[in-house]
Amino acid sequence: MMDVTVSGKSIQEALTSALSTLNTSEDKVHVEVLEAPKKGFLGLIGSKPATIKVSLIEPPSTVEQEESHPEELTEAVDIASVDPIDPIEKASDYLKNVIEKMGIAIEIKATKVDSRNYEIELIGDKMGILIGKRGQTLNSFQYLANMVANHHSKNNIRILLDAENYRERRKESLTGLAQRNAEKVKRTGRKVVLEPMPSYERKVIHTALQGNPLIQTTSEGVEPHRYVVISTKNEK
Repeated sequence: MMDVTVSGKSIQEALTSALSTLNTSEDKVHVEVLEAPKKGFLGLIGSKPATIKVSLIEPPSTVEQEESHPEELTEAVDIASVDPIDPIEKASDYLKNVIEKMGIAIEIKATKVDSRNYEIELIGDKMGILIGKRGQTLNSFQYLANMVANHHSKNNIRILLDAENYRERRKESLTGLAQRNAEKVKRTGRKVVLEPMPSYERKVIHTALQGNPLIQTTSEGVEPHRYVVISTKNEK
């Protein structure tokens, strides 16, 4: 089996299922988003799951490598040295292609933060669709963008994908959530388990409460369902 078409509540959930079916890792597949998830009326009526096609990337066969002429190999090396692949450009092109296939016109702005960290901003008129409920769709596109970029890079690249300043608004919302639940834990003495979040959102929770002398936070569970637990420091 060289490819599978899988559905799930989110793109990331569908991808996890596909990788398990193909018994492979993220860097060895090509992902095509056939349909983004849609939330129906009251969360039920008319809702649609995410559907993706995941294909194994076939390496060149040994026979093909042996039959290549030396001058052809030299030419390939020269071209690669003159025109290296830009992983961020590849990730940006991938996002633009997938999103435009969804019927959404998009502009993409990529900014280099440092040698390994980049920010990519999606600009358009229908960003609400691409952000999704609590950023789930945006997180899925970010996950795919990082996969594509790191497939074309020797370094570990991290891409933060944003639209309409959602990340900053989400950070403020998470900080408020952390403070409210910390007060609840101090008042009741009972721990609070938050919903699963990606690592950078969990970090916001940890950072917001790290200076609280009575409260501790821990991450528990297994990706992609890892979550934060807020409890008192004297709780075992």
